[in-house]
Amino acid sequence: KWYLKIKPAELKSDNESNQIKPKVLPQDLIRRHRRISFIGIMHDNLSKTFLKVIEKEPKHTWDKVYIFFPSDNCIKYSLARNYPDQPYENLIEQKHKSQKSLQEVLGRKVHDLRFLQYSNLMHCGSYWDWDQPGGFIHVSPLTWGQSAKTCPAMNYYWNSKVPSNEYRVYREGLEYLLEN
Repeated sequence: KWYLKIKPAELKSDNESNQIKPKVLPQDLIRRHRRISFIGIMHDNLSKTFLKVIEKEPKHTWDKVYIFFPSDNCIKYSLARNYPDQPYENLIEQKHKSQKSLQEVLGRKVHDLRFLQYSNLMHCGSYWDWDQPGGFIHVSPLTWGQSAKTCPAMNYYWNSKVPSNEYRVYREGLEYLLEN
């Protein structure tokens, strides 16, 4: 049997300001999985998280890491609205810095490292060994006017002989992006 687990507890409020804390990428997921894909916006903390894993385990490697960034036009005409305090040019520059940092950190640690682009963001997500039982897909739908880092998330697990229909839909979405 398959299970859908909705995990809103990932978002916690800060006791002092009562603001939602941004999601933080767990190092143990990065350490445990060999094939990882990220569909996001800036990926500004991603290289730091990989670096922490590498510092603890210098010989650690990954089979595949695919990182999807928005196209410059997607940032300018769509995503910049969620960052009203920053000009879109700064967001584009931040994206390029993030990609460069990830290349430096992962270039010799990943057998198949790819930086890819999308032109229309449907959701943010991360895919962990998505093509086999035990896989895990994390999806963060964007919410109008909110930072992607604080939107609620849903998690899908492949914990049976065949994945659930919902899991398959998100997996096929990733496969579509990889082919186009």
